[in-house]
Amino acid sequence: MAEELWHPDKFGEFLEYRRAELAAAVNRFLDGYSAPGGLVVADLASLIDADEGELVEFKQTVRWSVKENKLDKDVERSAVKTVAAFLNSHTRTS
Repeated sequence: MAEELWHPDKFGEFLEYRRAELAAAVNRFLDGYSAPGGLVVADLASLIDADEGELVEFKQTVRWSVKENKLDKDVERSAVKTVAAFLNSHTRTS
């Protein structure tokens, strides 16, 4: 990442740069699973059978607390943080 964006006065530019980098990373990932016309060619059953790995992570829920049997913002926040960390771990910058 461009170090000149690591200053508080450049926060807006940093967010725009990061958004573009994350979008590019997601698109590169999705391009590997899409056929012409946008059809997904990854077989969900195969992904599940292969278990978790570098490109797949399973979550029991993203908003619901199974323990408390209700919607839980902490569970949602945790899921979003996990997705962000997962995407960040696969983002390559020059």
